[in-house]
Amino acid sequence: MRLPLLLSAALLVGSAPLASAAAVPSPCQAWKTTDLATGLGVLENLLPDRTGIYYSESSAVMRFTREAAPTKVVDATSPGGLRVKDGALWFVTGDGSRSGALGTADGTIERLDLRTRKQTTWATGLTMPNGFTFLPDGSALTSRDVSGLHPTGITRVVRGKVQESWVDQNDSNGLAVDPTGKWLYSDETFTYGSKVFRTEIAHPSHRKVVAKLGAPGVPKGLDDLTLASSGALYVAANSGGEVIRLDPRSGASCVVASGLTTISSVRQGPGGAFPADRLYATTFTGRLVEITPPAGVTP
Repeated sequence: MRLPLLLSAALLVGSAPLASAAAVPSPCQAWKTTDLATGLGVLENLLPDRTGIYYSESSAVMRFTREAAPTKVVDATSPGGLRVKDGALWFVTGDGSRSGALGTADGTIERLDLRTRKQTTWATGLTMPNGFTFLPDGSALTSRDVSGLHPTGITRVVRGKVQESWVDQNDSNGLAVDPTGKWLYSDETFTYGSKVFRTEIAHPSHRKVVAKLGAPGVPKGLDDLTLASSGALYVAANSGGEVIRLDPRSGASCVVASGLTTISSVRQGPGGAFPADRLYATTFTGRLVEITPPAGVTP
């Protein structure tokens, strides 16, 4: 009789760690949204650094910090995507729906030296540049979601020379390059499929659908997207008012934040005043939002 009892005790002891093991938190649980500022105008894009957040407003690029009221960085006509590179703030202008509908090539890429505050125009002749990023070779990409007259697809700019339809995706918005420099991720806005694509940068004709995020009813209105340090994509769904988390390897997705009416852009914090375990977002209704995941979850 003693042997079965000993075996039973051993089994109970062996199973104890499994029973007490903490459940792994799911990144698909609801995240907390907190307004950092409201009433800022129509906001198109944002770019946080360790001390502040640059954001595109309809007539200027502005900067928000936690310590003071937002300040103007530079006047700009319909600015869109923002990047910081080589000590300069880069941004696109001419991101207006009229230009997109009429095919008017009045958009530019601007460079603002953050030390001297000298502004130079790096490229002209762009049609409604919206999303904006750099490729590993230093060339730039811009997107255009309102294809309108004379579609230009995803446009590449090399030393100021404009190469339209580098990727033949006429409805394009968010752009993100993966850390290896091999892949470009992009999404579409005015389609029911609400697709996210992956393009091989060395061979831009090689493009595949990573996921279809659409649902019955109106399009999701996919806007900006960002590739987080975990490898997950976070997509701003403008008409849905959502932040969607997407695994680009499996195509699995879930909504992590909602109620963000006309969300336009989402970015991971870089650390410092804007922690890397949180996301930051802008909306057309003038909100600058901090999005905090459940405990134990990082973007």
